[in-house]
Amino acid sequence: IRIETFAWLVIGVILAGAIYSFFGSKTTVKPTQKVIAPAAGSRPDSKPQVRSIHIPDKTPSPKKNVSTGVSRKKGDAVNALRDALAAHADQATINAVLQEVVQQGASSVAALQRLLAESHDKTAIQAYAYALSKIGSKPALEALFSVISKRSDKEEKYLMERMLAEGASDGSVAVMIDLAAGSSNEEFRTISGRGLTNVSVPQAVDELAEKAKALKGEDRARLVAIIGNMNSPAVEPALQKQVMSADLTIGK
Repeated sequence: IRIETFAWLVIGVILAGAIYSFFGSKTTVKPTQKVIAPAAGSRPDSKPQVRSIHIPDKTPSPKKNVSTGVSRKKGDAVNALRDALAAHADQATINAVLQEVVQQGASSVAALQRLLAESHDKTAIQAYAYALSKIGSKPALEALFSVISKRSDKEEKYLMERMLAEGASDGSVAVMIDLAAGSSNEEFRTISGRGLTNVSVPQAVDELAEKAKALKGEDRARLVAIIGNMNSPAVEPALQKQVMSADLTIGK
């Protein structure tokens, strides 16, 4: 069956919204909120409204040994991040340690997953979830998704999903698309889909459209639904380009 235009597909998905109802209603977060390293222009997904969360602007005590200049064992960045958060370190310190955690990549994933699973502090949740998203590998995202799927607190769940979108990069978007299209875990497909609707990575639009061309039935409809629900201003030009393109078909 050939679907003639991308625009027609989006309309069809909207009409089928009751079937693909894994997307929630949209909620705007108060501009007074302060989060870990937010991506420019992104708008969070729906879910419960979050209380204002502020990372304390307070210089950490030397006794806490959280400064990025303090000597510590190589590969101990995750624990340094935990200590910096516990000491209410200033934003610059937290961001610097976060960068080290992300640079360690795969070696940070297991510890980040454990800390995220144990944490109920809103600032710490944002930091650990953001780090996993920023690492962006399949194991890192699956670790994040695993914690999200098991978390019962809706506000905490929302924060993790928000950080999934905030930390998205070209690499992690490709992984999320693959998971949204073909993960055997239904919850992982749903979490990936919600994350992709909020990313501020323009190339996500073209990659989703290309992936959809290779799929059929519900799998294709799921990706088209994601495209139709993307809401970041950063991806709007890419969405318009898709609609205006001469090649608006998505497979046969």
